[in-house]
Amino acid sequence: MAGVYMIVRLFVVLAWSFFVVTGAQAALVAQNDDVFGDGSLTLDTGTGLLWLDLSITSDLTHSCVSTQFGVDGDFAGYRYATADEVVTVVDTALSASTDIFAAAEYLGSFVGSTSYFAGYPEMLAMIESGQAAGMTVFYSSGQPIYRSGIFGTTYGDQFHYSGVSHWLVRESSPVPIPAAAWLPGAGMVGLIGVRRKRAG
Repeated sequence: MAGVYMIVRLFVVLAWSFFVVTGAQAALVAQNDDVFGDGSLTLDTGTGLLWLDLSITSDLTHSCVSTQFGVDGDFAGYRYATADEVVTVVDTALSASTDIFAAAEYLGSFVGSTSYFAGYPEMLAMIESGQAAGMTVFYSSGQPIYRSGIFGTTYGDQFHYSGVSHWLVRESSPVPIPAAAWLPGAGMVGLIGVRRKRAG
């Protein structure tokens, strides 16, 4: 019976350790890039993706960006974000505030704004298909409202299209789990071993 109790306790401690390490709410964190400079990347802690600031790819055509992902390219190591990834990073911003305007300001403070509409920041950029995605403002019954997600407009190679950039991402380096997070579980495993030796 004591052995079962110890196993249950071990399971609870390990579950708690896992929660401490992975249970935090996703957030956006500014990061530095060796090529593009300080604060030019945004880490989404929920997905582990690093987002390149929208200002870096503004005024570039879709085909120009697409040809620069190779080893010697301007955007080596990056790729276009998928539609789902854009929706997820927008959702991360939306989870930071119940007020959509504050959430848009929050997202814009990290990835930058591609334009302003009536004083409100817009984050509108292309994904691989050339479609526009992100957050944009429109008016409903005379009131400004944000829309987020993927929009049907395909910009393709329109050059200098006002307010459009490119969503580029790369994987972040894996962050090792802190050793302290494993200590409670390791200690419990050791206690079970000692308990079994005494019982034997």
